[in-house]
Amino acid sequence: MLLKWQKTLPFAGQARRSWEVQGSVSGAQEDLKVSGGANVKQTVYFHPDKTVLDTELFGSLGFALGEKLKPQIDLRWKRSQAQRPDLGSVSTHTLTGTFRLVWLIKDGLSSVGTVTLARSSSTALQGSGRVTLTVRDVLNWKISERLSATGEIVLNSSTTQGGAKDLKELKLTLKAGMGYRLSERWALNASAGWYQLQRSTQTGGAARGITLEVGLEASF
Repeated sequence: MLLKWQKTLPFAGQARRSWEVQGSVSGAQEDLKVSGGANVKQTVYFHPDKTVLDTELFGSLGFALGEKLKPQIDLRWKRSQAQRPDLGSVSTHTLTGTFRLVWLIKDGLSSVGTVTLARSSSTALQGSGRVTLTVRDVLNWKISERLSATGEIVLNSSTTQGGAKDLKELKLTLKAGMGYRLSERWALNASAGWYQLQRSTQTGGAARGITLEVGLEASF
């Protein structure tokens, strides 16, 4: 169990005070792993006054199918309640389920695939909510002791309800990268990506873009 208390007086923004309690339990038997827990956090903002109470419950179940496949199922529920003396109370509920599969293809080559479905709703607007589905797969290849490569594909679909018309969004992202370890402390990473974004309110076709990244990583 973990108990935290914090008071913040920032140079800009609202002053706030918060406390948080976290607790979790876990157990394992051979290839079966089970865990669960809860988290409660209250944050009090000043000028204007506002109180936010966040409550989370989460659980996880993991097991092995032979030596190469390792599935895991995660469930998380969160309730956030914000209250102001002049505006009243607004609650947001979010339920998220994730299925994760680790595939050890061969020595130095592995794949991590995830499917995440999330549903959120708010009392601020009757009938409002958001549903998000994310499918992601990451391929990791250790070519040598110094050189590695990664590939990633992400498909994200979301539907937002609550207006005159539902807002739908579909995004596809492709990314490939290389990493080279210069020493035990330093590593050089480079990646290139492409994405396509389509919205239901969009006219003139989907938006597309390219990303390029180069970074120097230090481990201490």
